[in-house]
Amino acid sequence: VRYPSKGTIDLFAATKFALIALPEEGSADPGELVLALPWGKESAEVGLLSREEEPFKKGPSALDVAEDGRIALLDNVNERVLIFQPKEDRFKSLPVIFPLKGLADIQFNRGGQVIIFDPEGEQTEPSKALIPQIYRLSPEGLVSRAPVFVKIPAWLTGDLTVVDLADSKQVVPFNDLGEANEREIQQHKRAAEFLVKHVTNEESRFVDLTTGSAFQVHSASPLGAISLFTRVPQGYLAVFETENLRAIWFDVTGNVLKDVTVAAPHYSEVNPYGRMATDQQGSLYVLSSIETGAQVRLIKPPD
Repeated sequence: VRYPSKGTIDLFAATKFALIALPEEGSADPGELVLALPWGKESAEVGLLSREEEPFKKGPSALDVAEDGRIALLDNVNERVLIFQPKEDRFKSLPVIFPLKGLADIQFNRGGQVIIFDPEGEQTEPSKALIPQIYRLSPEGLVSRAPVFVKIPAWLTGDLTVVDLADSKQVVPFNDLGEANEREIQQHKRAAEFLVKHVTNEESRFVDLTTGSAFQVHSASPLGAISLFTRVPQGYLAVFETENLRAIWFDVTGNVLKDVTVAAPHYSEVNPYGRMATDQQGSLYVLSSIETGAQVRLIKPPD
């Protein structure tokens, strides 16, 4: 059941329903270390900012993986996007020439361009209210921007939309011509593909609205917050977060294919919606940080 802002009720009937029973935490998986970057300002380093008046250290806030395997890190301390090309073992840098006030998210869109979403945004006249902003960076460094009129900003999708947690729908900041949509147009949101709900510490529910599939997950140990739910070639991937991350791959019938616990320390602050990404094979990439620098680890999908 969803209660949109206009007060109506949308009901979804699942044609396929599966119960997933999980044991205690899954086996530990350290993952493959694909990037280890020390703190600094050079081409293969990431920035770290620490202030006495602030409780958290500021570091890279988000990552994403392109279809061709490129890894993008939002290095907002050094005001740039670092793009690692594994095939050539080298980095490319795109300057961020606009202010980022919040814990921003980053995505490659379907055309391979870099998209950045700042959930805190900038002040607008005449109210001085902060409006979230979305930016599109071309390979040449050109920037297109649009305000995002969203009630509860969540994560950025690869097709230039932002999920609004107020009603689980997607706000569309740009039109097909790449121009910023007016507020009235953004209020006509897209239907979401997925609905997720954390019911208790040991139970969560997922719905794939495109297939009519629903899953109810029960665990013998606390699941924690839902950090990610997405479709992968094997079926679905759900990630829960407590002290560590627990990643669960399961098929369309609810059969658990892989259940692992991944340590993901954050010495510096990260965007909870932007610290993970998946590729076309269903692999999970996780951004973490330790005292010596930032790391990206790859957890491979089930065989």
